[in-house]
Amino acid sequence: LIIHPDLPMKRAAVQCLHIMTTHGEQFWRPLLETDGIQRLVSLLKITDVNLILSTLSVLCNISTNTEVRLAISTAENNLSEMFANLLKFHNDEIRSKTAILIADICFIPSNQERFLASEAIVGLSRMLDSPIEDVLVNACNAIDLLCRKNQFMQNELAKHGIIEKLTELLALDSKILRGTVASALASVTYNNMANQVIASSKGALKLIVELMQDREFGIRYKGSLAIEALAINNLENQKQFLSKYLNVQKPLNELMEIRSSEEWALEVREQGAFSLWALGGQIKSQQRYVAECFGIPHIVTMLLSKSEKLQYVSLNAVIALADESEPNQNRLYRENILAPLIRLLKHYHQLSHRVLLVLVQSFSVLCVGVSLTPNTLLQNAIVEHNAISMIIRLMESTQHVDLKVECCLSLAKLVLNNSANQKQLSNDFNIADVVVRFSEINESDLKLRALLALSLFAYNNLENQCIFKDTNKISYDSFRTFIDSSNTTYSALACFQVIVLARVIGNTEDEQVTLTALAIMKLADLLLSTNISLITQIAKYISSLARVRTGISDGFVSCQVLERLIEKLYTLSPPATSEDAGDEVEMHSTCAIAIGALSYNKTAFRLLYNLVRRDPTLYDKIVECGQRSCMSPEFVKFFESERVNGLPVDSLSLHLRVLESRSASSAHRRSTFSDRKTPSRIETANSHLRIQTTSVCSTIPSIQNKRHLRLSSKLSHT
Repeated sequence: LIIHPDLPMKRAAVQCLHIMTTHGEQFWRPLLETDGIQRLVSLLKITDVNLILSTLSVLCNISTNTEVRLAISTAENNLSEMFANLLKFHNDEIRSKTAILIADICFIPSNQERFLASEAIVGLSRMLDSPIEDVLVNACNAIDLLCRKNQFMQNELAKHGIIEKLTELLALDSKILRGTVASALASVTYNNMANQVIASSKGALKLIVELMQDREFGIRYKGSLAIEALAINNLENQKQFLSKYLNVQKPLNELMEIRSSEEWALEVREQGAFSLWALGGQIKSQQRYVAECFGIPHIVTMLLSKSEKLQYVSLNAVIALADESEPNQNRLYRENILAPLIRLLKHYHQLSHRVLLVLVQSFSVLCVGVSLTPNTLLQNAIVEHNAISMIIRLMESTQHVDLKVECCLSLAKLVLNNSANQKQLSNDFNIADVVVRFSEINESDLKLRALLALSLFAYNNLENQCIFKDTNKISYDSFRTFIDSSNTTYSALACFQVIVLARVIGNTEDEQVTLTALAIMKLADLLLSTNISLITQIAKYISSLARVRTGISDGFVSCQVLERLIEKLYTLSPPATSEDAGDEVEMHSTCAIAIGALSYNKTAFRLLYNLVRRDPTLYDKIVECGQRSCMSPEFVKFFESERVNGLPVDSLSLHLRVLESRSASSAHRRSTFSDRKTPSRIETANSHLRIQTTSVCSTIPSIQNKRHLRLSSKLSHT
């Protein structure tokens, strides 16, 4: 009947199908099995409005099924053109149902590309100008599905001004519409810097935060989707969301506090956690701030959850808090963070791969502080929970090489400078076997991580260095490609590893010295970079290496590392490119700590003391950015005692400059009884000196004129 040549017969058949599919969900399969879907799609080419409307109604009733979506997708080659023609109708119901079909078939990702450069996008853009709410909602749903996880479609939609129109719709009063618009905006801007900038410039951030104040969790859920999408890899948007003006962390925290056991509540909590964590970005201090927003009690609760997403976010928050922060490590220990972590490790076979990776990394960061200083309290506490044997078991059972490498790194940090833990590890773990396994890794990132694990086993551990030497598997060739690489991060890490493993790599003492010297010079050259993240890493390597072996700190001083670190300590200008961007606060902190580590060297001690004596604010800057404890106690004691007694002055010019700066407030002070300006001490001293000079020169006629000119010029210069 559908293919009957008589038009009224077609209408009657389609109307019957419309009633059947409206009142019964089981009729879609007979239609599918008898090629009814293809015949219905062919009717959409007929220009009869009533027939098209009935046909669209039937298809919309059954298009929620995946098999039907596939059938519609394959029913017509020029499907996008057909839908574009339907969107040109001046009938809101036809356009609305067409948008529903576009959304349904775009659940199949391969269908998104069919609409690229299609006039259907123009039709959807025009629908956003409609005053009818249902039309707007269906258009937004279609836009949402069209560009979900598809950057090409995101850019194509942005060309037609859809982002601006979506932002305008966010300001309307309709809750349902605003929630749908937020979801569509999330899809258009997800991980797309250009689209994120357009949305934020039109005021989308403030409107999304206002949407988060709604009482309905469904609306707030869609708002949190938009927050995550707008914040991913966009530092400016992250800072705006976290600012006191928007303060989005508060409604996101409330979203995570839903206490319902239903499935929708868990999904809402997961999205709230992901959105809040997205605000942390890649900046370490920002991640730590966001982790503090979660709160340690809530982090523990998420760790105990069965949700994979909540486990993943909470473990990342633990890493952000504990990374190179001994006070936070101890605080987490007091809040009993180890119990849920060990519980997860015991049930490692139930965890996803990404959760296992961050779980193992969390044990790494908990037991090592700044400059590879071990936190013995946490090391021993973790080992007491039998973590070593569980990590070894995980390492042996997994097939993922990256997880094996992370397990090895965690073991290396658990025994770092801890002889008791090292002894326990040696009973169950053969380090020589690890060297053999890791020597077969070819992927660059994993190879470097594996070499880092071996370096940490060898760090300040002559016994392990001898074991590595006997395997004869570690040579300079393993590091050469990384040191000469154009990737400066690889190069810096490889230099650190070469210095630590110099005794293993070098066959003779001269060769060890040569390799160490080459690595030190390379690190010194890399310090001239403007890349903030790179400078931060190099400063960490320097502070860790400064006291490893005799001569290393001398090498750093000879290569002007101290001067370059001080220069970076005062770097305040923005990076030249986005690639150079990073955490400036962290860079200043690591540079200050590295300077403090070098202060144990006698030569560096003298150089640094001369600098801080001439400019005492440098010492204050080092203490402010780093810690007083990172510096040589002898240096701190000596300098602060000198400061109490009054620092010696190097020259008259310096003395005059100091007096000049101090007298600025008093030299120009006016009397309350007179308008006469009181001369400063500098002016008084200069006038007396001129009088005395004139009188002395007048007694020697032969040099009177010449001498007078010279002294006058010098005095005016001073």
